[in-house]
Amino acid sequence: MARVRLVLGGIKLIQLDPATGKRLASDPMLYALAYNKSIEASYIYRHGNFYYLFVNWGICCRGVESTYEIRVGRSEKITGPYLDKAARICSKTAAVCFLAPTARSSALATPASSRKVTNTG
Repeated sequence: MARVRLVLGGIKLIQLDPATGKRLASDPMLYALAYNKSIEASYIYRHGNFYYLFVNWGICCRGVESTYEIRVGRSEKITGPYLDKAARICSKTAAVCFLAPTARSSALATPASSRKVTNTG
């Protein structure tokens, strides 16, 4: 049976009982994954042997005053620690920016390809 987990604000992770949706009594740990005073909308993606934690960082919905960006950390375990590309622990420091808006669009470059991401909002 697959493990069920919940990512909480701040960004923290707990394991859930898949039958009840409640916190799993046998794993009461609360794992701190990333922190910033303005952080939300986390997503964990597994690729190969790594887990990637994506978070929205900064302040949204203030027009040109918005500071929203996407930051990412990588870990060998879902529970962390997640490290940014400078090998800093995301729960202790500000992770390096992965994708930040410039006007209405941003370019995202990966070693294998180059992609264009457009903000239509």
